[in-house]
Amino acid sequence: MLSVDGAMVPLVGGAWAEVKTLVVGEVALESTEVTAAEAPDVHLAAISSCSRPADIEHFNQAVLGELHRRGVETAGRVAAVSNGAEWIQGVVDLHCPQAIRILDFAHVAAHVALIGQAVAPDDPTWLAPRLHRLKHTGPETVLAEQHQQVDQMAALAPPPSR
Repeated sequence: MLSVDGAMVPLVGGAWAEVKTLVVGEVALESTEVTAAEAPDVHLAAISSCSRPADIEHFNQAVLGELHRRGVETAGRVAAVSNGAEWIQGVVDLHCPQAIRILDFAHVAAHVALIGQAVAPDDPTWLAPRLHRLKHTGPETVLAEQHQQVDQMAALAPPPSR
């Protein structure tokens, strides 16, 4: 598993700079016996990282050694968990294009909340059960419901004027 992100950090003198970070870990399941109704309890082991206050080109060069040391290019499967930012996807595209992309929960929740504001703006109870289902049973049912609601909204929209 790998994850890439950036964070703003204060520098001496009051300026701020973005520090980019790569984290690599080995996925360790608590149990190999998992039913279809439950998600496996996943933990990371052997975690390492590389951080640089650098532009994207220098960051990509800086992480090469860590990715090679950890064997990411020869791993059977790699998951890339991130926030979906374009520069992050570019890092994954360059170093591990075969990675399975996973949008982190906080950013998924923000997207689901935006949909909720559109389809149920006056219902303060709309979001919580969907995020609970998403977190505990996975995205399939929530995505199917979201697609259905978006389709219903599109069907109710007036046709574009010509």
